[in-house]
Amino acid sequence: MVLALGLFVLAWPAHSALIELTDGSVIRGEISGATDGSCVIRRGKNAPVVVKCGEISRIEATGLPANAAQLAPLRLAGSNTVGAKLMPALLTDYLQARGATQTGDAPPAQEADASVITPRPQVPGLWPWVEIRSHGTSTGFQGLAALAQVPPASTATANPVRPGAAPAAPPVDDNVLDVPQSVANLWRDIGGSNLGEDTAPITAQPAGVKKPSGEMTDLRRFSKGQAPADIAMASRRVTPTEVSMLQQFGALDSPANEHVIALDGLAILVSKANRVDALSIEQIMGIYTGKITDWSQVGGTPGPIYPVARNEGSGTADTFSNLVLNATPMSPNVKRIEDSRELAEFVATKPNSIGFVGMSYVGNAKAVSIRECGLTYPPTTFNTKTEEYPLARRLYLYTPTRRPAAVQDFLAYTNSKVAQDVVARSGFVDLAIEPDTRGEQRRLRTPGSDDKVPRNRDDALYAGLLKAGARLSVTLRFRTNSSEIDKFDLDSRAVHDLERIREYLFLNDGRKRRIVLAGFSDSLGSPDLNHSLSLSRAQTVAAKLKDLPIAGVLGLGPQFPVACEGSAEGRARNRRVEIWLAD
Repeated sequence: MVLALGLFVLAWPAHSALIELTDGSVIRGEISGATDGSCVIRRGKNAPVVVKCGEISRIEATGLPANAAQLAPLRLAGSNTVGAKLMPALLTDYLQARGATQTGDAPPAQEADASVITPRPQVPGLWPWVEIRSHGTSTGFQGLAALAQVPPASTATANPVRPGAAPAAPPVDDNVLDVPQSVANLWRDIGGSNLGEDTAPITAQPAGVKKPSGEMTDLRRFSKGQAPADIAMASRRVTPTEVSMLQQFGALDSPANEHVIALDGLAILVSKANRVDALSIEQIMGIYTGKITDWSQVGGTPGPIYPVARNEGSGTADTFSNLVLNATPMSPNVKRIEDSRELAEFVATKPNSIGFVGMSYVGNAKAVSIRECGLTYPPTTFNTKTEEYPLARRLYLYTPTRRPAAVQDFLAYTNSKVAQDVVARSGFVDLAIEPDTRGEQRRLRTPGSDDKVPRNRDDALYAGLLKAGARLSVTLRFRTNSSEIDKFDLDSRAVHDLERIREYLFLNDGRKRRIVLAGFSDSLGSPDLNHSLSLSRAQTVAAKLKDLPIAGVLGLGPQFPVACEGSAEGRARNRRVEIWLAD
């Protein structure tokens, strides 16, 4: 059983209960886990019973321990991309798998872009209701800042009243965990080249600990009046300023607190009537800064360009600003639209317009390919999973280091195959591994005329892999907050991707096929140093996958860059390890 699924089962809140099924039968036991919609009911010394979770109609607690009483509601805030569709789908599936067979929106929340999910029946160990506020990524971190201001007593007992609902009884479950030891050990084992054997466990100051008045003022100012949030949803990575402001929760940019739940891509949209099929980052930037105003300037039919964009403060707009505009102000002539679906429909019906949305919101518009560094990347699922499509992005959840056990259980669920199936059904790009069945890598990376003669054995082996076209969609990358590029700390996605590689090879289409690990570097430094660094990256990964059949470990240096070398972010994307099937 892979680690993610192991966490999913082991973290299940187990309580003795009377479990009534839809056929009227009753089982006394405790729900101990679920896989693919089937719930496992343990019955003391008797053999466990497996039933479909949807067959559970009611759970009546019998002699529950004190810490199994009603939890405080779960509050999520942040990205509209995550919160509008994906998070409700994940939470509904999670709650139903744990016995809340009837879930859905409660009476409408009293604000736009907010929803409330109420599980029925009320199941011990589940939240009485879940609130999702989706006003943009920055508001998620502001919600965490508001949580940091909650007095100590409220941290354990507060049960905010949902608008229109009767006050709930104060919860007595304040089961709060430090960094899950399994995650901490995995992080340390996989990527902790800068963590010694005697490194102390990662800890964080719990919310509610009295802070100096100056720090509280800073937090109050940073929170901007947002309500507290237990989890921040984000469609961009946390910024250094946010990490610093929320440091009492632990290092939010570490794998212990940063959770990649899905992938998305920023799609650049035009009308299907527009003959433009590809644009460069520079051309898109020119359009949105007002320097390019006519379609004839980018190879289209003459006519004025009408750009539209998401509202300021949304994670989509922030990502566009970072990936495309490089913090250059957007032209004041750009029309702003808050909802991604509305924006896509606007572009689809206006032949001269252009816009950007998450890849799952393309709708009836046309998504153009992106040109970068001599390559043209179509906005495909495979290119998004490898994060080589220039406008690909990760979707995140951020949590304090110390968090309730129920929150940790949900985080473990998001890495399960069941959850990733929900991601795909919701229109986003899941983290499941797939092979390059369309041969995209052969087209993108065919050696040019200057590379006909391989310079060394690794080059020749890689050329053979390109011809076979058997690359997997996972690319392992490294944390970039170290000043030393030879520190091989895998990032928060890669930590879990290692387990997905194992699952693919042993349980799915891989069928224990041998793999080749190909390491790459950026172009800074001498050729010998870059070759050594790229090989060391691949060897670091090989050491963590030593239980798998590895056919080769290659160091390709700065060859085949997937991003432009002119930025620190581009160089970080080029420092990677690719996974190929050898036969």
